[in-house]
Amino acid sequence: MLSIQSKFHSMKPLILVIIFFFISIINVAAQQLSGIVNAYAFFQTRFKGNIFVDDNGNQGPGSDTIRFIYLEQKSLVMPKINTVAYKGKLYSASLFEVPKREIKIGNRLINGKSVLLKATAGNRLWKIELSPPPAEVQTCAKGYQNKILINGEKNGSPFIWTINYDTELRAEVTY
Repeated sequence: MLSIQSKFHSMKPLILVIIFFFISIINVAAQQLSGIVNAYAFFQTRFKGNIFVDDNGNQGPGSDTIRFIYLEQKSLVMPKINTVAYKGKLYSASLFEVPKREIKIGNRLINGKSVLLKATAGNRLWKIELSPPPAEVQTCAKGYQNKILINGEKNGSPFIWTINYDTELRAEVTY
């Protein structure tokens, strides 16, 4: 009995490696089903030129953060995006077609360089605008707090696309 337990105990790392391997393959297959070639996440602080004040003299928010994602997709058919988990918070998503193959997104905060996206010939760009989560924020599973997960469907098949980082753009002043 002791020898069977020790053999099983020595096989645990191998079993864990096999499970991780299959999960990785399933993730890659799900991403390929989406038709998405690339995905880029951005966020930007918007400062309001005039900050409103309520009847009691309390200032309203002077800035907010907008979050958006650009997808490059092989298919010309619009994907269905159900939700986006952005660094642990669940957002609702609105999808818009980008009419051009090339678009300037803005300037990186870190170095001021312009961010240009250009779809490969035959591919299409889509913009996902994210709506802030409600006050009772829904969170996603632990282990994904630093990632961006796009949950959607293509041709009736569900997919999850993972983005590992986002880019902060220079702030804009809005009036």
